Amino acid sequence: MPPTGKQRRVSLDPLPEGPVPLAEFPGATAEHAQSPSLAQSPSLAPSPSLAHGTHSASPAPLDVAAASPVLPADLLDVPDIYSATYSGVVVYEMITRGVAVMRRRADGYLNATQILKDAGVEKGKRTKILEKEIHVGRHEKIQGGYGKYQGTW
Repeated sequence: MPPTGKQRRVSLDPLPEGPVPLAEFPGATAEHAQSPSLAQSPSLAPSPSLAHGTHSASPAPLDVAAASPVLPADLLDVPDIYSATYSGVVVYEMITRGVAVMRRRADGYLNATQILKDAGVEKGKRTKILEKEIHVGRHEKIQGGYGKYQGTW
């Protein structure tokens, strides 16, 4: 079933070139503007004249362009979260590793079966976990109907 409703995407904006105007930072004061910029701050770089492993603070220019944020690949591949309806029940849904993980909008219940499946837990172990840990508390079993929606909620 294709996604319905709004989808949320994360985008990363590139860092600006040069100094950023003070007006772009809410709550910033003139006092902040007088503090030294990041590019003028000394770094703790090892001094070649000192013995092995000894460090001293020596003024060295900081390459701000090289210090741009690097994000792990996992953060760049964020799954879409969308709203879907199964048998008249509205859920939030996302697909991770080919498994649909859902949360019902009406009561906030999560599909524990699908979460364990997404985590790579084998079917036999999933059944034991659901019986010993989930079924003893408040839960609801959905059998029949749309496959992704079935399971223990």
